[in-house]
Amino acid sequence: MKIEFSMKIERTLDSELERRARVVLPGLLAQVPGLTIQQVLTEVPARPISYPDVDTIQHRNYRPDLKIEVSLSSEQDSDTPQASMTRWLLYVEVTSQVSERKLQVIASYARNLPQAIPVLFVPHLSAEALATCRTNGVCCADAAGNGWIVLGSRVYIERIGNKALAIGKDHSTPPLSSPKTENVLRVLLNAAGANRRIWRLQPLALEANVSLGQAARVKGILDEMGVTEEQSSHRRIGGFRLTHPEEVLQEWAGYVRARSYRAGEEHTFHSIDEPLELQRMLTRKLPSFVTDRFALTCHQAADFYATYARSPVFSAYVVPDQEIDIDTLEEAMDLDRVLSGVNVVLTIPRDPGVCYLPPDLRESAHEKRLMEGKVPVVSPVQTYLDLQRLDGRAREGAQYLLEQYLRPRWQKEIKNDD
Repeated sequence: MKIEFSMKIERTLDSELERRARVVLPGLLAQVPGLTIQQVLTEVPARPISYPDVDTIQHRNYRPDLKIEVSLSSEQDSDTPQASMTRWLLYVEVTSQVSERKLQVIASYARNLPQAIPVLFVPHLSAEALATCRTNGVCCADAAGNGWIVLGSRVYIERIGNKALAIGKDHSTPPLSSPKTENVLRVLLNAAGANRRIWRLQPLALEANVSLGQAARVKGILDEMGVTEEQSSHRRIGGFRLTHPEEVLQEWAGYVRARSYRAGEEHTFHSIDEPLELQRMLTRKLPSFVTDRFALTCHQAADFYATYARSPVFSAYVVPDQEIDIDTLEEAMDLDRVLSGVNVVLTIPRDPGVCYLPPDLRESAHEKRLMEGKVPVVSPVQTYLDLQRLDGRAREGAQYLLEQYLRPRWQKEIKNDD
């Protein structure tokens, strides 16, 4: 068996994940007898593409991260020049997770190009993500060397089971993970008409309670993700539209799932009372505290937006003050602190921003507190993220919330200020 292996590198990549792709993909391909890797290019020409997105067709210029040229000889063991050679061009999108839009984009780029193979490279491929790539006809691989690559009818590569690697911080695209960044994302993604609304940096920073510089940095991250569209001739004014709120939310949710993310310090209890009775108890005993410094999340919050499944677990965020702390709540709700048999989870958030509600939902929540004695809930986006941290039915509930509430909310017609 003879394996030829040569690589042409055009420039040094700053992204550690891209550097990993340059190593892993040739390594996977080199296992095929007779397959030659002719070159790996990091300067790939841009071309116009179009792809479906919700109820429209998106058009844009797009450039993949890598292009790998490979060839396969018809006679694997001959030392003489090959009489027949099949070539393929692998166009690679390097991204943090599998998403429908990323798959559509790379597939659209490769469409109608001779011998073109679209490939998605991510830090970790779950079984679900791999199945999604197969369904969309896009080859895939991850940083650990797992992957699925099909080249015509002659090459089939499938490897699964390698343990996920911890990829270091990618300084070229800052993560959507710091509290202040999350505050900006909550404002953008919770807004009615989110992908129609035109934002300017100063009011965005004010609503998110962050500095103008922080708002600009978050916009820079979103610009790099390709999910914004400039709406002002003066870039410094910051007029822009968020074109793909769902992709941003999925990116954020991927971080939440992958790193066993916790939004704060969790305290676990057991109660003999049902969640609805606990709510009544709170509004009766601690009405002012519940109004301003307490918010339900997970299934109880989902019930407010789009009921999917009832849960016996009462989950809430608590922002203690000088008079009310966790111990006070434990006594008021008649809770027993436990490590097993948990059905009450109270979380002191690392940042009070988890309790953010957009103006229209803020007004609605206030009315429900006055008219119905309801306990406040977190925003639909925070509810989605907190359900994604859990398993099974909770993630199904998150998907239901996305389909039944968030997508229609993002599509709402709004009037932008001049």
